[in-house]
Amino acid sequence: MLSKVLKYDFKAMGRILPLFYIALLFSTLIFGINLRFIPEQTVVGSILWSLSGSLYGIILIATAVVTLVVIISRYKKSLLGNSGYYMLTLPVKMETHIASKTISAVIWTLFSLIAAVLSMMLIGIITYRGNIFLALRPIYEELLELSGNDLFFLIILMIEFVILAILSIIKTTLTIYAALTFGQASRNHNNLLAVALYMGFGFIESTVITIVISIFDNLKFISDLTSRMFRSIQGVDLFMLLFIIFIMILCVIYFIITNLYMKNKLDI
Repeated sequence: MLSKVLKYDFKAMGRILPLFYIALLFSTLIFGINLRFIPEQTVVGSILWSLSGSLYGIILIATAVVTLVVIISRYKKSLLGNSGYYMLTLPVKMETHIASKTISAVIWTLFSLIAAVLSMMLIGIITYRGNIFLALRPIYEELLELSGNDLFFLIILMIEFVILAILSIIKTTLTIYAALTFGQASRNHNNLLAVALYMGFGFIESTVITIVISIFDNLKFISDLTSRMFRSIQGVDLFMLLFIIFIMILCVIYFIITNLYMKNKLDI
């Protein structure tokens, strides 16, 4: 059943975003070509650089904003709004609805991030031609000088970074959903309450992290262990793993409280 709901949510979220990706591609090409072939010193060149750069920046920011708006509006309309009456009559568990919308939101967020990164890389390739790869050569040579053991842990670190990035998107999405859901407690100011709750969740997370770090600093053997961790790639790998576990715990917490509130407290 998850696959069927996911297919519907994925299409619903993706009705408008591909248009922004196409617009981002065209603005990237225009900006890159201007940077590469039109001299900035001329009046016309300066104007074209400014206009194409502004266009690229506006579309880049618009893509990020629209992605966020689509994620929020899809959740509100299909579960918290009038469509919720229809969606919740389907023989689908509440956790399936939440999971489907979270997966769809994460996938489209990743698409938007990939589109942004590729656009920046494309500008670099157009502007500097093959020289951009020459600029990366020192990094490649540094990697070749690493021992087999360090190279292995560096690859692990890169994999952990990707996992952490994806989990961070999941956590942010679930935090938004939790804030929107609990915000329904106020019928007249639910959007305002949702914003306040989102900031409150962030404050609680920061407070917990601060307390944990403070406790660790006061325990000498843990403080010494932490200091030694960052002196090697293996230590950084371990730190990243602990942070991944922390983010995973937050994801589970936000998912559970949203699911429980939707099941037991929300009157749609």
